[in-house]
Amino acid sequence: MIGLSTDVRQDLQQEIENIKEILNAQFLNKTVSPSVFEQIDSAIHQAQFDLAKQEIEDGEWPKIIANVSQARSTLMKELSAKPYSTRWISLYAVHIWLGLLFIAAWIFYSLLTGWPHLDLPIGVSSQVIIWGAAGGTVYSVYWLRNVVWNNTFSNANGIYYLAYPFAGAIFGSGLAYVAQAGLLAYGTPSTNSPYVLFAIAFLSGFFQDWAVTLLQSVSEAIHPAKGT
Repeated sequence: MIGLSTDVRQDLQQEIENIKEILNAQFLNKTVSPSVFEQIDSAIHQAQFDLAKQEIEDGEWPKIIANVSQARSTLMKELSAKPYSTRWISLYAVHIWLGLLFIAAWIFYSLLTGWPHLDLPIGVSSQVIIWGAAGGTVYSVYWLRNVVWNNTFSNANGIYYLAYPFAGAIFGSGLAYVAQAGLLAYGTPSTNSPYVLFAIAFLSGFFQDWAVTLLQSVSEAIHPAKGT
């Protein structure tokens, strides 16, 4: 019974966190009214208070489970009652999907045609810009799919999904230059092949935190900061 209680407690705590994430995101989107927000928030706070008890009697579990289930039910009912136009924007992020579709179409066109036809210095192909943007676009699609599936998309963060491909193009081209200059040690024999730089550009666009960390390590190696 102790093991079962522990599993139920963990499942309920995870469910509460999921509800809170949806509630906060959709409250920012104004798809949840203040009164409903307060109702759901009060219910999950009560459930959290009950779950925080060291010992929970067997008879208390049905009440806690019912409170959490009712909170989710009320939230989903509130969201499903909204007009289709509101749901398409605030729940399904259709405007962001269209923006990413346009960017993806531009990337495919560029890869198929070899555009832009630019001669960049030190033997770096201009295609690294496109591969960096491709990495950023894939990242945006990956995370946008998750938040839409979980009903946690927030319009307040919508601009970041569209900005990520452009940031990827910058990081991708920048890190490709750093690699071509011989300032990276990434286990490849040579950067003579453009495909190596394309791969670096794509990874930089997808893992932009990694690209920032890598650039910081390169800059520290070139000129250590004072006190290090």
